[in-house]
Amino acid sequence: MENDQEFIRKLQKINLVIILDEQKLNELKDEVCRIAKEKGIEVHPRAEGFAFMKDERVILYGLPHLRFGVLGNRAMVWVRAPYKFSCNLLRSIGIDPREYFNEILSLAKAVKEIMEKYKEQAQGTFLQLPD
Repeated sequence: MENDQEFIRKLQKINLVIILDEQKLNELKDEVCRIAKEKGIEVHPRAEGFAFMKDERVILYGLPHLRFGVLGNRAMVWVRAPYKFSCNLLRSIGIDPREYFNEILSLAKAVKEIMEKYKEQAQGTFLQLPD
């Protein structure tokens, strides 16, 4: 059975970056938000872009979640607060830790696939997910 530290280590490896022109960046942003909604993940605007959350418990308990940010011509995806992953906390609020981790990873994989579609038009990419 995996422990908190194993989940945290894997979440910290989610790091997706792509450099695109403004038009392609907007297309990418729209596709990423659409796929998140299709997966049943809430999309919340943030100053740097968007937060993707299972539900309001993520905010209430400060749980790790996926972020999508845009800075200039770069789109970035990372996990906010991976160090707050706690199997005990998740179980206590009725969330299975493995399922929660898999939801985050599944969306990250879907975003990576979208970014890979733009690779030829990109000025650069760094697409890292855990093994």
